[in-house]
Amino acid sequence: MAKEEKKAPKLRFNGYTNDWERKKLGILITRVKSYPLSRSVEVKKETDVKYVHYGDIHTNIADEIDKNNNLPFINEIYKEYDELKLDDVIVADASEDYKGIADAAVIISNLPYTIIAGLHTIALRPTSLIKGYFLYHIFKTENFKRFGHEIGTGLKVFGISYNNLAKYKVYYPQEIEEQEKIIGILSNLTNSINLHERKCEELALIKKALLQKL
Repeated sequence: MAKEEKKAPKLRFNGYTNDWERKKLGILITRVKSYPLSRSVEVKKETDVKYVHYGDIHTNIADEIDKNNNLPFINEIYKEYDELKLDDVIVADASEDYKGIADAAVIISNLPYTIIAGLHTIALRPTSLIKGYFLYHIFKTENFKRFGHEIGTGLKVFGISYNNLAKYKVYYPQEIEEQEKIIGILSNLTNSINLHERKCEELALIKKALLQKL
């Protein structure tokens, strides 16, 4: 007898009983144009345009992007390029190791500047079926990382193409409200972790200062 495919996770918020859906990523998103813009386009002065370079995704400079994010400024001649919007997801398509394949960033608020997708990125815009912020968390899961490992190509630099990425089967709640609740609890945990990390850094500095006075 064939094993019945699970229709929802065991751990779930109360009040939700509908089966989850499973669809290929390519059905759940549309693609936004990315541009082969490298570090050479960055400028030191402030402009009205920023970009997401794949290196900034790998170093978490581009992660959960809001108006306070420290992304690089680029020349305003790029302002006419296709811009990213709230809830868009940007995926790094190249990495020096398999662990970094398809690392992702997401835009979590409306931005006071134009932002575009730069070198070695794949930009995704979710349809009405799924939240981009939910997809961002999906790209952090072990299941997705295993998928990236299996389809990644290359020897010294590993890569993933849009066509391969679009084949990944995403498991998600049908109700947007349930997606938003999952996003909320995961984001709260991230914020708590960040606060504790900053506290640890402050305590480490205090310890260092005390040791210097011994």
